[in-house]
Amino acid sequence: HLAALLATDFDYLRTAGVDPAVVKGCVTLDTGVYNIAKATENSRAADRTRMLEIVFGSDPEQWKRFSPLTHVATGTDLPPFLVVTQDSRSDAVYQAIPFVQALKSAGSPARLYEAKGLDHSGVNLWLGSPEENLTLVVERFLERYR
Repeated sequence: HLAALLATDFDYLRTAGVDPAVVKGCVTLDTGVYNIAKATENSRAADRTRMLEIVFGSDPEQWKRFSPLTHVATGTDLPPFLVVTQDSRSDAVYQAIPFVQALKSAGSPARLYEAKGLDHSGVNLWLGSPEENLTLVVERFLERYR
């Protein structure tokens, strides 16, 4: 989430004295929140709703500010994105897929990659393993946009 936010809302980088041009690409690993309002709306579990409120507060205006999707717009010079989701992630339909579609519409080379056979922990555990296709996909992305 934070990587996507930094790569879509350059104000954070500028405030830190960092030129946004240094961002050559962004890889997100099984992020579940590109649109906080949609995440809270679709949350069916009380624990998940509580976690979202703890992390992002309960103010819908703050949710917009902290949602990477909010900052995706044509002419904002967005970097390329590789958006990785776990196998059959249920919220990808209203989080990752619309995010990638918005990025593409805004002119960013964006790709969605579903890590078949891996859950959230597996994405993190197996990234870097030479036997895992996810590693190859991420390496190719990084080589292409470095």
